[in-house]
Amino acid sequence: MSKQFGTPRRLLQVPEEKGLTAEQVESQMLSTGFYSDLCEAAVLGNIVALNRDEHRKSLGLFSLTPPVMELVKVLDCPATEAFNLDDFFTTSNKVVKFGWIDSDLKRYFKTQLISAEGPRKLAVGKLTRNTKEKELLATAPKKTTWADLKWELEQQPNGESGNLLTNGWANLRFIGDCLVNVYLSDGGWSVDVSPVGGSSEWPDGHQLVSRN
Repeated sequence: MSKQFGTPRRLLQVPEEKGLTAEQVESQMLSTGFYSDLCEAAVLGNIVALNRDEHRKSLGLFSLTPPVMELVKVLDCPATEAFNLDDFFTTSNKVVKFGWIDSDLKRYFKTQLISAEGPRKLAVGKLTRNTKEKELLATAPKKTTWADLKWELEQQPNGESGNLLTNGWANLRFIGDCLVNVYLSDGGWSVDVSPVGGSSEWPDGHQLVSRN
């Protein structure tokens, strides 16, 4: 046997590890030509470019890499009236308790008047693993607006239980050209604004809100 073949013993161990009997190996891998096809693909160099998760999906198997997030719920956001951004997102707000507002909000959003909007739906997704911003963007989330966030906060003004996480974890969304993180702390709701293109990473369980 050629030295290039490496350790053929490993090829014999895998079926046993997966719980296959000799009869199953013969009937489901060898006699069907499936194993032969894999060998031919290896010779042609096609396996290197193969997306293993896609291949597993074609076989009816679960993905080895979990998706970035899973859909938790869809919210029905009612029509909202126009408002001034600076009037609502302030620590002096008498309705919603804010502990901190990022000064970059004014820096990146110079237009203060937020237009009225009709009814719409918001999708709430839960991160399933540690996720970086570029991975969030790869899911092609639809941008939300400040009006959406205002409505969400009005449902939980003092950190009551609801759709927004209240355990200090991130409630993320893309607004304009920024990633906005809203989270609850001892002083109330905090709003962090950063331009798209950051390298931050969020653990599983945190949320991303987008237009549905």
